[in-house]
Amino acid sequence: MLEAVVEGFYNDGQRYNKDFDSFHWIEQDDTPICDFPMINGCIPVVSERALTIIQPFIEEDGVEILPINVEEEPFYILHPLKIYDVLNTKKSEIQYFKSGRVKNVGKYVFKSAVANAPNLFHVSTLQTFVFVKEELFQAISQSQLTGADFEECPITRSLFF
Repeated sequence: MLEAVVEGFYNDGQRYNKDFDSFHWIEQDDTPICDFPMINGCIPVVSERALTIIQPFIEEDGVEILPINVEEEPFYILHPLKIYDVLNTKKSEIQYFKSGRVKNVGKYVFKSAVANAPNLFHVSTLQTFVFVKEELFQAISQSQLTGADFEECPITRSLFF
């Protein structure tokens, strides 16, 4: 079932067409389950508590909210359907395969056009990770939701002469 979740997430903005059965946690210690457990390290899953805080920021952003049941508790996969070309490929640290496809982005630097992206989005260059804008980041931080790990990404400014 996890494979179906992962395949559905990287589908170029298409909606999932699967219903998910019940999942179970794979716990490595006695750490309590957080508000942001991730699938495969990069697919955002949020608790019901987290969803109530995040939902007002993503309601009109083209984010599919998929309910899943994990050990009788409701959680939700957040699946951004819109993909944006906002990565500054000259300033970012990008590794390429010989074919020219992007292998990895070590450092993300965004174009100023990121201002037009929604609060939760994918970048077109490499759709592995989900990005949040400052407004959503602040709401998550102020609410003391647990389990989310953020890395600040610089934004280049457009210069006009």
